Amino acid sequence: MLKHIPGIGSYYAGKICRYRERLGGFVSAHQIKEVEGLPQGIERWFVIEMKPELHRMNVNEASFRQLVRHPYLNYEQVKIIFDYRRKYGRLKSWNDLQLYNEFSTDHIQKLLPYFTF
Repeated sequence: MLKHIPGIGSYYAGKICRYRERLGGFVSAHQIKEVEGLPQGIERWFVIEMKPELHRMNVNEASFRQLVRHPYLNYEQVKIIFDYRRKYGRLKSWNDLQLYNEFSTDHIQKLLPYFTF
């Protein structure tokens, strides 16, 4: 299906699918721009027609490796999550991490669709 889009062949289709899998699903067509190397303006060919079925990850049960593989979390953020879990126990929500500079309000909004507690 992706290969029917102008400028998308097997290589880019594979990159898009792998990114979608790591992410847990797309909630917005604009997320296509996050896939490295795609032709500029390609997102105009993408539409999210219905509420997508996302694969959500539990922040309290996921391993370090699982969390660090998510495109919206980096090593330092995952380290903070694990330090918090070690010191205080389970996280109840992203609000538990808002005091850390690494978790801005905008960034937390981006994480919300992909994680549970």
